[in-house]
Amino acid sequence: MDIDFTLLIPILVLQVIFSIYCFMIIAKNPVKFIPKWAWIILCLNSVGCIAFLILGREQE
Repeated sequence: MDIDFTLLIPILVLQVIFSIYCFMIIAKNPVKFIPKWAWIILCLNSVGCIAFLILGREQE
């Protein structure tokens, strides 16, 4: 069984961009429920980024 990992490259690039976007929001704005360092650790994967955007941001 031969897996073509080049198909995963666009998904990984989007994940990195999504994480950087969340890191920038965390750095500039106040967060809710858990400390900023914990949100940064959670945002290393897509599920954490989505959780942060739904739950962790302070509404302006």
